[in-house]
Amino acid sequence: MNEHTEGYQGNANIAADADGNFVIVWDGVGADDVSGVFVRRFNADGSPRGSQVRVNTVTSGSQGGANVAMNATGQFVVAWNHQDAPWTKYRIFAQRFGSDGQPVKLIK
Repeated sequence: MNEHTEGYQGNANIAADADGNFVIVWDGVGADDVSGVFVRRFNADGSPRGSQVRVNTVTSGSQGGANVAMNATGQFVVAWNHQDAPWTKYRIFAQRFGSDGQPVKLIK
């Protein structure tokens, strides 16, 4: 599922559309973020629909608690928490995606 396998990879969540296509989100280490939220889309047969994508745009601090919801047409939203360095402020972020997997709107 995930292409980057070094370091922590966990807290996976999954959501599916009416045709059985699905997305998986998780927290972990990525090639361009040591504490990020990542998503990967899949066809109903389990074959990947592209590569994993980093969802979070802020890379300072710590991202975690990733969760996902998808509607019947394949649009989905990923929500996660962000803890700022020096670890005193928490924020909630959400990124909406179209059925083509492209980001639509960042909500913070």
